[in-house]
Amino acid sequence: MFEKDFLNAVAERAVKTFAQAFLAILGTDAMGAISADMGGAVQVALVSALISVLTSFASASFGRGGPSLASESIAADLVVVVEEPKKAPAAKKAPAKKTAATKTK
Repeated sequence: MFEKDFLNAVAERAVKTFAQAFLAILGTDAMGAISADMGGAVQVALVSALISVLTSFASASFGRGGPSLASESIAADLVVVVEEPKKAPAAKKAPAKKTAATKTK
């Protein structure tokens, strides 16, 4: 559960959640729907990020090893192999024609 890939996924989710909550508070404040100051927006975003981290750890035993309840995996499922195109064989050259000069020898 505490592997590097898992912890990276948890951190990524927490950062995204923080940014989403912070921008949502500032956006609704700018539209006049709510009244919030910068400190309040940061507090809400931090609590949201903390809840995201706790949810990720609580969800670790479900699914395929990722920090989600869905069956996502933190390991790569698909490997794409790209092959170089094969070169066509070189065309055979016709033998040189004999000229009158080479026939007299």
